Amino acid sequence: MLTYKQLFKKKNRQLITTLRLGLIEDNGNEMLQSETNIYNNGVLSEVELIDQMKLNDGRSRTAGVRLTYNEPLTEKLNLVTEYSLNHNASESHRNSYDNDGFDKYIVKNDEFSNNFDLTALSNSGTITARYMSKKLRMVAGAGLSSINLNLKNLDQETKKKYNFLGFTPQAQVAFIRSQQSQISFSYRGNTVQPTLNQLQPLRNNTDPLSVYIGNPDLKVAFNHSLSFNYNDFRVLSGRSLFANLGITFHQNAITQSSTLKGGKRTYMPVNVDGNYNYYLWSAWNSGQGDKKWIHQISPQISGGRSANIIENVTNINTYATFSINYNLRYSLMDKFNMSIGPSASRSLSKSSLAPDVNNNFWTYGGRGYLWVKLPKKFELVTDIESNLRQKTEAFPNVVNITVWNAKLSRKFFKDNSFQLDLYAYDILNQNIGFTRNINSNFMTEQRFDRISQYFMLSAIWTFNKMPGGK
Repeated sequence: MLTYKQLFKKKNRQLITTLRLGLIEDNGNEMLQSETNIYNNGVLSEVELIDQMKLNDGRSRTAGVRLTYNEPLTEKLNLVTEYSLNHNASESHRNSYDNDGFDKYIVKNDEFSNNFDLTALSNSGTITARYMSKKLRMVAGAGLSSINLNLKNLDQETKKKYNFLGFTPQAQVAFIRSQQSQISFSYRGNTVQPTLNQLQPLRNNTDPLSVYIGNPDLKVAFNHSLSFNYNDFRVLSGRSLFANLGITFHQNAITQSSTLKGGKRTYMPVNVDGNYNYYLWSAWNSGQGDKKWIHQISPQISGGRSANIIENVTNINTYATFSINYNLRYSLMDKFNMSIGPSASRSLSKSSLAPDVNNNFWTYGGRGYLWVKLPKKFELVTDIESNLRQKTEAFPNVVNITVWNAKLSRKFFKDNSFQLDLYAYDILNQNIGFTRNINSNFMTEQRFDRISQYFMLSAIWTFNKMPGGK
């Protein structure tokens, strides 16, 4: 990347030119070997074996230029214009080969192979007015972008062209009550172009039970985002209050259409209307300083509505999560530091295709931390985190995880330049990875390995003097 900046006699008038060049090459191969047992009413009905080698080769060449010009109209009002031009030429070769029965992968599988060339040309321009005074800041502007894709399928010897037009309006108003207090409102609209992976009709069988297919008929989506921000901080007392509230409406959103047959799910991206999501992040802190009990309360809300298509029927999924976290801190300078924070959250989800299914559950937990300076230059540090999840109809097993760590340290010599640390990680031996996801009529829990219980002794020597020093 090369950047050139031109300044002018008029204050704050400037022109910035940026040139970008990029070259990316990816080459790799992988083996896909799986055995899938499919049951019908508890009886094994089918066994599917996959033994394939996948060869993936790709390269991308990008060149672009961006011009940014700033013109000060008054001391408080600036006009910023920007224009970008980018060109990309890329090649992608993804080929799958089946085992011929003699441990040689030479039988090409056309269903899961795809080779194409792509050229993309994008133009975009924006104009933005910025007003800044001591108590008021305003931004208003809009942008237009055009993206042209030329896709050539080398296997089928076909060509397809895509032309996407993007519009990006924006507006923001901020009221500056003081240096530590501010209220702001903002709106931003942006287009969402389908990705190449979504457009290219390539079948992917990496997960044999969930096969993905691209959709070359996808349309551009558009998002309307509104947000409100408030923050107030008192310097002397350390008391603070923060709140961030927002909602986004997804017009012509890109979501999924899925079908289930013989225990296998096939899904592809499609456009739908009516999706939206919202959030609230907030925190209140009582103060700061040693020998004081410091309280912090953090309520949070998130949720929304998502529409997708299941077996050619539109499914409406509404969801929400309400959580609250409390934290209590206390410290003594160079002697003691502790914090403890319980938390609770409620997750709600309802599907129009399965309104009687109860997918709601509670999650409880908390974190604790303690640092103590002991006699004879010893120090003790320990922390604990616990997550307790309620059972659901789909997953009746209880999953409670508590991870407890500790460290005992001892410093040596007058300058404390040598230190021994004894670590104990995951003392209760419960450190497993866990996620729970509830979406429409699909409910999943995943458990995965993490680094579990171990102990370690370390030695640290700190050089406090430079070579040649006295």
